[in-house]
Amino acid sequence: MTDHAENPDQNNASDQNGGAAAATESRAAEASQPNVNLVALVTDVVKFLVDSPDEVRVEEFPEGRQIVLELSVAQKDVGKVIGKQGRTVRSLRNLVDAAGSKLGKRVMLEIIEDDDDYEDDGDDQGGNGSNDRDENFGNR
Repeated sequence: MTDHAENPDQNNASDQNGGAAAATESRAAEASQPNVNLVALVTDVVKFLVDSPDEVRVEEFPEGRQIVLELSVAQKDVGKVIGKQGRTVRSLRNLVDAAGSKLGKRVMLEIIEDDDDYEDDGDDQGGNGSNDRDENFGNR
């Protein structure tokens, strides 16, 4: 004659297995309905990187099984978003790629550079605008 009170290990084992099954079911339910806001994710991360967080804009364009995110920042902050050798933007793209995989979609992050913010003096040659030879020409 075996009582449940005499063998408490059996009770704990059955409770643990039932708890594990419930946890697995809840994870499966979460996986079937992912709640990923890609625009908010990119916006929040980039706002911490730039000097002008008010000028950060992210637009989402769904295209079938792919989502294109267009990131626009102030002209002076483009370099901060790209980072040295593109490391920062590569990390951002890895982040949105991982988030997009939960949605079962491929996500592309593009940085949009506004030409309107760039002041151009009309001189496409560069330099100081004169036709003189560069004073450092032989020193290179």
